[in-house]
Amino acid sequence: MQGLFFKYEGYKFFLEGDGDYEFDDCRHLYGFLNYLYRTDEAQKWTNEMTQKNADFWFPTTTATLKRGKKEETLTLDFIERFQDIEHRELLHDLALGKLKSHYGTTNLMNSKAAKYARAFVINTDTEIIPAKTWGRLFKTLHPVLEANRLTLMSAVTHVDQGVPHLHGLYLRKPRMRGNPFMDALLSSDLKPTIVTSF
Repeated sequence: MQGLFFKYEGYKFFLEGDGDYEFDDCRHLYGFLNYLYRTDEAQKWTNEMTQKNADFWFPTTTATLKRGKKEETLTLDFIERFQDIEHRELLHDLALGKLKSHYGTTNLMNSKAAKYARAFVINTDTEIIPAKTWGRLFKTLHPVLEANRLTLMSAVTHVDQGVPHLHGLYLRKPRMRGNPFMDALLSSDLKPTIVTSF
């Protein structure tokens, strides 16, 4: 498998493939968000480790979490650990809201979101990397992508699914050719190396 290898804070990371996975349509994109946030408790990857997953909010976001009749105001900061299903649904809805706001719609099915939305996966061998390290990596990637006209919408760690990894969802500008995500990483201070197999 082709990808990029780089080190960060002493840990080894791999960008799988070329970091530019396409969605077939908006239904596929919706399904991806459900998978990211584990909002279907029956999905096979939801397990006792799920609450160790983390979602990164940059900049800080305020939201209201409802559990039955109780409401709680949350400040979603640099790292937000997964909790129960209500909490994960809130994170999911906020990420979905970011997409809808970006495209100026209440229904992504009527937008071109899937055409310009892309996903990437950064993983490790098998090492459990601290959530704070993943968070700092995300904060490092954010301005690199923005400088290359890419909008990072979401970044979520999955430590409940075999090899620990970070999923990212980002948006390309219309008419961008090639692989701007890989180009952005290659131009970054991470100094990644292209590898043809892991």
